[in-house]
Formats: sequence, C-alpha cells, structure tokens
Amino acid sequence: MQVRLSKTDKLFFVYLAVLFIGLAYTFQFNSLLADEGTHLLLSIFYKDLITHTVSSGDFSFGSVYGYAINYLVHYPKLQIAYQPLYHLTNAFFFQIFGPSETIGRFVNLAYAIMAFAMFYFLVKEHFGERAAVIAAVLFSLSPFSLFYSSRAWLDYTSIFWLITSLLLFGRAMKAGGRWRFAACGVATALAFLGKQICGFVLIFYLVTIIMQKKAFRERLESAAVLAITFSLLAVPYLFLFYSVGGIETSATAAIFYSVTKGDPTSLLDPMYWLLYLVRTGAAAPFFPALLLGLAYYAYKKQPHWKTMALFFAVFYICLSAVPTKELRFSETFMLPAYASFGVLLASNKRNILPAAFLAVYCVVSVALFIPTINYYPVKEITTQMMAGIPEGSSIALLSDEGPAFSSVFMWYVAKEGGGPVHKVYRSCAFDGMSADEIKNTFRENGVYYVVYSDKSLRNTIDLVKDDVTYLFSVSKDGKTTSVYKFNGFAMSAGNCNYICITQKEICA
Repeated sequence: MQVRLSKTDKLFFVYLAVLFIGLAYTFQFNSLLADEGTHLLLSIFYKDLITHTVSSGDFSFGSVYGYAINYLVHYPKLQIAYQPLYHLTNAFFFQIFGPSETIGRFVNLAYAIMAFAMFYFLVKEHFGERAAVIAAVLFSLSPFSLFYSSRAWLDYTSIFWLITSLLLFGRAMKAGGRWRFAACGVATALAFLGKQICGFVLIFYLVTIIMQKKAFRERLESAAVLAITFSLLAVPYLFLFYSVGGIETSATAAIFYSVTKGDPTSLLDPMYWLLYLVRTGAAAPFFPALLLGLAYYAYKKQPHWKTMALFFAVFYICLSAVPTKELRFSETFMLPAYASFGVLLASNKRNILPAAFLAVYCVVSVALFIPTINYYPVKEITTQMMAGIPEGSSIALLSDEGPAFSSVFMWYVAKEGGGPVHKVYRSCAFDGMSADEIKNTFRENGVYYVVYSDKSLRNTIDLVKDDVTYLFSVSKDGKTTSVYKFNGFAMSAGNCNYICITQKEICA
C-alpha cells in the first residue's frame, strides 16, 4: 500500500528535521547529568552481559545473575529499578558503533522525534492537520521535551510506544479485529518496558472498552486479547524483575528519593495528590494555560472530550499515587491537553492568534532551555586517570555532588576500562568511618585513585589528606575536582562494595 504524504505532512517533517539537528548540535556543549551516567552505565552493562552470555554459552540464571552482581560490585550505581528497553536499544548500537554518550543521546532523541511524529498523526487522525501541527509543536517545544529529549534519558522510548499504542487503540476501537487489539497490546507492553508509568494506559484501555455500547462478549474478547498480548511481554519481565529483588529495590528507591527531595510521602497529605498541579508550572510556564484549555474543551463537550478527560484522569491519579514524583512525568497526562489546545487554536480561522501563541511559546521554552546547556570535563579527568591506573585496582570517589557525579565517573571508567575491571566506591561507603577505617578500606580493596570535588557536603578527604599524594585537578565554573594517589596502595582481591540506596554491602 502506497502512503501519500500531504504538503502539511512534509512541512512538519522538515520542522522535525530542523529540531533534530538543532538539539543534536547541543550534545557537544552538555556534560552528562547523574541519571545520564546511570542510563549509559546500564546500557554498557546490558551490552557486556549479552556478549558474555553468548560467548560463554551459559544461559543459566545463575551465570547471568553472577555476572550482573559482579558488575554491580564494580559500579554500584547500576539500578535495576529502571525498565530495560532504552538501555537494550543503546546496547544494540553500542555493539555496532562502540559505547558512546553521543550514541545514547542520539537514541533518545530519535525516539523523541518519532514520538512527536506519532503524536502528529494521532491528532491528525481525529482532528485534522491544522490541529495536529499545533498540538505536536506544543508537545515538541515544551521545556521538558527540549531538555530531556536532548540527553541520554529513557523517557521518550516509553512515550513513543505509548503514543503508538494510542494510535493503534483508536483504530482497533473504530474498525475492530483481534489483530488490531493484539498490536495495541504489544505496543502497550513495549511502552511499559520503556518506563513503568506508561503501563497505566492499560487501565485507560480496559475502562474505555468496558464503557462501549457493544455486546458484552465482544467487549470481553477485545479486553482479553489486549490484556493477554500485553502480558506475554510484561509478565516474563515482571517475574525476572521480582526474582532479582527489583520490586523491593524499586520501593526503597522511591521512598529514598521522595524523602531526599522533600516531597510528601503520606497519602493523607493533600500535596501528595496536588504536587503536579502546584509545581509543574514553575518548570513549564504554559502548563496552567494548557490545563485550562483542556478544561474548557471538556466543558464545551468538544469531540472526544470524554476520552481525553478519562485519559488525563487515569494518568494523573496513577502518577500521583506513585511516591516518586518527577515533574517531567506530567508529559504523559498532558498529551490530551496539547491535543485540545491545538484544536482550540486551529478553530481560529485567522492564522494570527495561533502563530503569535506558538512564537511566544517557542521563545519562552528555548529561553528556559539555553541556560541548562553547560559543560564540565569529567570525561577529560577520567581519561587522564585511566591512562595510568593499574589493571584491577579501584577508585574511591569522596564526593558525589554535581556536576562531577559518581554515575558519570563510573560510565567513563566502564567505557575506558572495557567493562567490570576497576571497582568504584561512592562517597556514601565511607560515611561515619574514622580515618583509620577509611585507610584500611582503601588497602583492603586496592584503592589507587582518590577523587574529590570541592564544595562537597562531606569532609572525608580531610581525614586522609596525609595519606594521599596530589596528582592533578581540573577547575571550571567555580568547581574544582582533584585526583590523588593513595600512598598505601596494594593490589587486593576485595570483591565487595556498598550500595547507597539499600545501605547494604554486596559481594560478588
């Protein structure tokens, strides 16, 4: 079947191409953030795990689990709480082109551009080209989209598959057919494997199917096909996730991050449920206007208003129920707001109002995005360190504040070292220790380099300053990271490390 693109389709694709090039250009000016280091570290772990498993020929759970624990001992910033689809995509391209933060960012950006394109076609199918262009531009130029799509983040992997599943679901509801609901189930599972929160859309689908004015048997069959195909991919992953302690770790991490950020953790606290409404506007100034647009759209009972309101309600309630609240998660429940606002602006027959709004929207979003572009030379520091480090020795990071994040150091060490070769110890591993205890830990675990960034909340470096030799430091933007050599270095076969989130020691 030949697909014909309209003039509007082609112009929108040109816009996406320009957006892709513009955001890709910013890669070179941005140093890695903490979560980027974690996601890239997970990506190289999956690549090495698959390579090791295939080359050894041992596909048993014990072998895979043992290799994973050994990797965790070397790099204790690995987090199994994250869904694997983005990291597996990176691992595939790492295998072809080699591990690189640029590859990780290109993968996320490609998913984001595909998500914007899919959202355009989703809105176009229900509301026409004019509304689709406006809605998709609003989505693609939101402060969250500009910031997170240009980094090695996993969100847009799931958002792409979420929007794809919405497009497939709409067609299944309209035309019927088991295979259409099955395709939607697969896309929904992939969205879930991209990020857990996107699995909430299954609730929306099942409620929508049940509310249909069709025979009960037909509704039951549609719901069953969708749920079963979703489960074929999701259940095996959940079983594996449970087997390695992922559920317990995820719950611990959720509470840990909420407490650390000062977010409400009690279900009885009103802010627990209102946080997204109260705080998102600070990061996305047009958030209130878009929400009011959705409310007005529903009040006027415009086409598909019930479906859009239900989608918003399901995602808002479910996201609010999750202890970990990140403002960028609002992009999921804001999808109907972008669509409804696009429809409202498109209804203005003159182009002046939509063009003026989009121009102001673009200027404000870009103005918020530009100050986030900054570079700190962690890569250069690590490269210099790795040039002289003995094989099998360890590194102690005595600070973990930005922009010299421990996860970023671990990513570069894993990349330069070629896998789990050098153990890295985070600053939390030495909290509460005396000077002698720290030095003994260094000796027992073969610590060669000690790294410290000033302005740290910890003073651990002061406890060992007489037992280390200064090698070099790098300063930028008022932040100095110094590298020392531990004078008592001795090669050791220590095989344990400390995991900050669980506050437990783990051994290979």
